[in-house]
Amino acid sequence: MRDRIADIELTCIDHGAPAVLIPAQALGKSGYESVEALDADIAFQTRLERLRLAAGVLMGLGDVSGRAEPSMILIAAPQAGGLICTRDFRAQRCNAAIGLRSAINVASACALPGSVAADLVAIPSGAPLLISLEHPSGALAARLELAGSGEHLSIVCCSLVLTARALMDGNVLLPHSVWDGARYFGGGGGQR
Repeated sequence: MRDRIADIELTCIDHGAPAVLIPAQALGKSGYESVEALDADIAFQTRLERLRLAAGVLMGLGDVSGRAEPSMILIAAPQAGGLICTRDFRAQRCNAAIGLRSAINVASACALPGSVAADLVAIPSGAPLLISLEHPSGALAARLELAGSGEHLSIVCCSLVLTARALMDGNVLLPHSVWDGARYFGGGGGQR
């Protein structure tokens, strides 16, 4: 549930794709920084990459230089009503949201006793568990189904609650002199 690399306690997890969860404060960050601020901090990026390379070996992935995985995820206490706050890094860039596989990893780690994420969260009661993951552009909800408890806890299912929003709805009225619709509607001046 917990490893130590260069005096940093972290959780290496692979529930969909290899990832490393690190408490933001362990790296001198709040976990609430903007994407731009994190991407511009070269010393931080260098340190994060060193941890990623060491974690790749620890996770049995070998030399991960030049690869995107494992992703690195900074975690912090929530600040906007969620259960945990995240900053997801892939290929040394902070994601403007959180990747779906990263979200599954974070949600799973929140429920696993002994993980670094479990230290930051107060797991709600009830089944299934609904976990709101804060990220730079909003939040993403995960749903966990668990079986057992303590050392015998297992994650039966993890799903994400995704939403879609309409981007546009409307009509465009074009004069017949601009477009007669023949190509798309078989003639008839745009009539269906």
